[in-house]
Amino acid sequence: MVNQNSSPQPNPGDLIEITRGNFQHWAMYVGDGYVIHLTTGSNAVSSFGSSSCTANGEVRRQLLSEVAGNDHYCINNNSDTKWKPLPVDQMIENATAKVGTQMEYKITTANCEHFVNELRYGKKESFQSSPQPNPGDLIEITRGNFQHWAMYVGDGYVIHLTTGSNAVSSFGSSSCTANGEVRRQLLSEVAGNDHYRINNNSDTKWKPLPVDQMIENATAKVGTQMEYKITTANCEHFVNELRYGKKESFQVKKLLYGVPVASFAAAVCAGGAVVVAPVSAAAAVGAAAGVAAGALIKQFFAS
Repeated sequence: MVNQNSSPQPNPGDLIEITRGNFQHWAMYVGDGYVIHLTTGSNAVSSFGSSSCTANGEVRRQLLSEVAGNDHYCINNNSDTKWKPLPVDQMIENATAKVGTQMEYKITTANCEHFVNELRYGKKESFQSSPQPNPGDLIEITRGNFQHWAMYVGDGYVIHLTTGSNAVSSFGSSSCTANGEVRRQLLSEVAGNDHYRINNNSDTKWKPLPVDQMIENATAKVGTQMEYKITTANCEHFVNELRYGKKESFQVKKLLYGVPVASFAAAVCAGGAVVVAPVSAAAAVGAAAGVAAGALIKQFFAS
């Protein structure tokens, strides 16, 4: 299951972000495969959509595998850069004490993300309702098990590297590439019904270039035809190079966690159709992963 290939083993106190359609469900990992989270269960259907946008919630301790199901999840402690985490023992004690508690679940002020941020940081915050982006901001758009990336350039527009309809015709080639094009489009058009958010988290790792330089460089590339290669030249590589001058993709690194790039890429590009004699245990993992990942990589290309 991609979930377990794309993230390292969580530690107690880690926040787990589970992608569900246009939104994320949040939980806190408490050890031995279990998480504690605020959930509405079956009550959500009956009460969401009311004028108060509330439901009857309950704090539960469940296996992470049970809560996530087939949905993609990752460890997300990104707010550590903004707030100091509480001691882990205190997090777990507070979370455990709430198990079984019935409480109001309110989208705007008391949702699952508010709940876990209060446990980890003592801050009842939710970032799922993204503020208006500023020019130079990176936009992360959730598409199935992958994210499409763009740079916001103002007036509702983004610039991004996309494969468009070329993805289907060229996917599956030995090089695992497609014909890409840099486009300037409305963010609403690019995102469609998919969830998106501002994600400049790499500002903590690298210094952003001046905004004028970002926009100038991005605008100069509009209309350019270029190779779109999953492992070295995808939409995330493109925007990170624009914002930081660093051609990096973290979702590729997560996908390849613990697997040599060459062996995994070969297996993925073949979609499991080509059997390659493994030269190591890691290569065998890569070949096995290719069977499941072939269809997922098509989602990556369909951006």
